[in-house]
Amino acid sequence: MVLELSAYLHSMQAVYQTVVFNWRNQENVTSQYSIHLRITIDRKARYYSIPLPLKITPEQ
Repeated sequence: MVLELSAYLHSMQAVYQTVVFNWRNQENVTSQYSIHLRITIDRKARYYSIPLPLKITPEQ
């Protein structure tokens, strides 16, 4: 039973998702930035752009 549970836990993947503002940490003239979705699976992060009609400022 312990061996089966260990094999099951080893095969599970940790998945995290976070909304990220200005993920490159670059400043621009207008101070408006895109929003991205960061999805992390087993410590490997990928960023996906979220299509919005307007970019947002830090105050928003």
